[in-house]
Amino acid sequence: MYQALYRKWRPKVFDDVYGREHMTAVLRQQLMEDKLSHAYLFCGTRGTGKTTCAKILAKAVNCEHLENGNPCNGCSSCLGIDDGTILDVVEMDAASNNGVGDIRTLCDKLLYLPSQVKKRVYIIDEVHMLSISAFNAILKTLEEPPSHVLFILATTEVHKIPPTVLSRCQRFDFQRIKPEVIADRVMEVARAENIPLLRDGAMVIARSSDGAMRDALTLLESFIGHTGPLDAKAVPVILGLPDRQIMLSALEQIADKNMAGVIDSFDRIYTTRGDLKTFLLDLIKALRDLMIARSVSDPKGYLDCYESETDDILRLAGKLKGEHIQYMMQTAQDLLYKYDYLGSAKRASLEAMLIRFCDETLMDSPAALLSRIAALESSSVKAAQVQTVSKPVPIKGSEPSPKKVATVESGGNTERRPFTHRVALLQKLSENPIVSTFLKSTNFYESNNRLEVACESFTMSILEQDPYKTLIFDLAKSWQPNLTDIVFINTSQTARKNDLDTLLE
Repeated sequence: MYQALYRKWRPKVFDDVYGREHMTAVLRQQLMEDKLSHAYLFCGTRGTGKTTCAKILAKAVNCEHLENGNPCNGCSSCLGIDDGTILDVVEMDAASNNGVGDIRTLCDKLLYLPSQVKKRVYIIDEVHMLSISAFNAILKTLEEPPSHVLFILATTEVHKIPPTVLSRCQRFDFQRIKPEVIADRVMEVARAENIPLLRDGAMVIARSSDGAMRDALTLLESFIGHTGPLDAKAVPVILGLPDRQIMLSALEQIADKNMAGVIDSFDRIYTTRGDLKTFLLDLIKALRDLMIARSVSDPKGYLDCYESETDDILRLAGKLKGEHIQYMMQTAQDLLYKYDYLGSAKRASLEAMLIRFCDETLMDSPAALLSRIAALESSSVKAAQVQTVSKPVPIKGSEPSPKKVATVESGGNTERRPFTHRVALLQKLSENPIVSTFLKSTNFYESNNRLEVACESFTMSILEQDPYKTLIFDLAKSWQPNLTDIVFINTSQTARKNDLDTLLE
């Protein structure tokens, strides 16, 4: 009889459990030293290995030939537990057996010794579904159970379990599994099942599973019988996932205030996928990546995207203001909350939202107002920079003013002048897709054999990191060999200070 992949490939020993090495090592050591607790609590999100580890532990405590803390899967106890013929290992669903009567019946049976194995093991799944009376009925038994009884509790909502129960159990937290680990397991199963899955396609499945191994194997089941190669382009089409590149293209159009372009991108997603709720969720994930890119100096380790998309995310983060990103994310989340009540107006609501993203003046929410204020501040910063680098106009009859550029920040009487080869430097830097994004708001000066780069705070956080810092300095030094250092100057704070001084005057 056919079995689902997540059941067929459920690990049977601790060594086969992916992404849980730190937990399985503790359990194996306790088994080898015979220092098991009387009650365990496995908590975490769905599909992360709670029930799997519980079943392996139930076999291991009763195994006749334990192998390095793992069940042998060959003795009568292991085989009987696997095929369900040993009644001393009980798996109970607390969602459907949550009353005080069910728990009292269970407690009455604890007095009997196991009939076929060494320990009676009770695996109570979704234990948070028990009623308060049921929890109270099991408290004393859970604190001092008979020596031949082992409790293993599993839950996805640990905050619903009373503290009196938590204090009586040894707790293991099952976090989401990393996408790379899930992709490794998916590739292993795909090879065994003759599914032509490629590595980048496995990463698409891993990221879509949200850290749940069971969900990933369920998604993999959709490709059984497929003949063509399954890469990062084919997998989203079969699973009905939005095209990430079209999503980034839509955000690009929003940054350029191109309403026609963003509607065209949305129409392509709608006609090829159709699931607008998935589009909203994917949009929120993309905006989250942009927010992280603007907030963290080295965001590559925190982005939920593929390596090929990292440069696009960084470039878009440089074009969009942080307040605008926050406004878009809040608006998308509000629409997601109302989505199920929109009826046949779902598409029109999303299109109206995207048009508002292109023009914040169409919206008067607090988030939109903050975005508009940020745009005004940006305009004032650029105006201050233009005034800073422009040459003073001499008044007729007066002495010509010295050719000196006003310093962006007060740091002494050092004379600063524009970098001699600025135009050539800008032409070379524009060939780099990341650096070119930030050139419009960046000025270059030289002072005492030192290259000074004046730019906004976010631009500084990107350009002062390698390899961009080294690229700028090496290019500048190729024309000006006497340069010895490069420094970055934050113009955002100075422009705001100048605006404040003007108001005070």
